[in-house]
Amino acid sequence: MLYMNKSNSGKNSGSSRLISIKIVHTLIWLFFNGVIIYLFYAVIVNRIDKWVWIGIGFILLETIV
Repeated sequence: MLYMNKSNSGKNSGSSRLISIKIVHTLIWLFFNGVIIYLFYAVIVNRIDKWVWIGIGFILLETIV
């Protein structure tokens, strides 16, 4: 949980920070959805190349984080 000092943070800075976090989270979520869709596609067309292994690496890295 993030701690914010109320004396130097107004409602505007708190809400803009929350919006920024939500935007970054959404972009990361979209990226990983794209990776998973590509992995599914690569398996369907039997095209296992370096991008599949890079995608698997991203998924494993996200799992660790």
